[in-house]
Amino acid sequence: MRKLSYYSLLLLVPAAILVWSSCSKDKLRSKPSIKLSSISTRELPSQNDPHLIVTFDYADKEGDVGGERALWVKKTYLNERQTTLHEPDSFSLGVPVPTVPRQDGQIEAHMRASILHMALDPGNPAQPDTINLRFVLRDAGGNTSDTLDAGTVVVIR
Repeated sequence: MRKLSYYSLLLLVPAAILVWSSCSKDKLRSKPSIKLSSISTRELPSQNDPHLIVTFDYADKEGDVGGERALWVKKTYLNERQTTLHEPDSFSLGVPVPTVPRQDGQIEAHMRASILHMALDPGNPAQPDTINLRFVLRDAGGNTSDTLDAGTVVVIR
């Protein structure tokens, strides 16, 4: 009787370990995810056309993030006084393709003040532009992340 119990345990323990390890959930998905890591400044002077640097953390199951049009940026003009705006209100940025596919990492987006600047206001050139920035990351398979709202940036003219 005792031998039967030992054999039962010898069979049940490895079977339980196998079931437990096969049920672990993979947290990475084919749809990339992005999270805001840092933003260089919230107020950007337009003199000398400086860069705004936005850093993201990303994760992607296949590790195929990167390419010429991988990061989409949407600008929304928030000034109370409406004026004629530069077009377009969205653009794409290239993301360097890693030499070895990575499932997670960081992306730095460099944007000049002249790209972010939106208002065409010859009557009041000193009015700063308050702009909300949103980002979407796209991988080589065409999968897109959820939209990341990075908040507002003010371009001071």
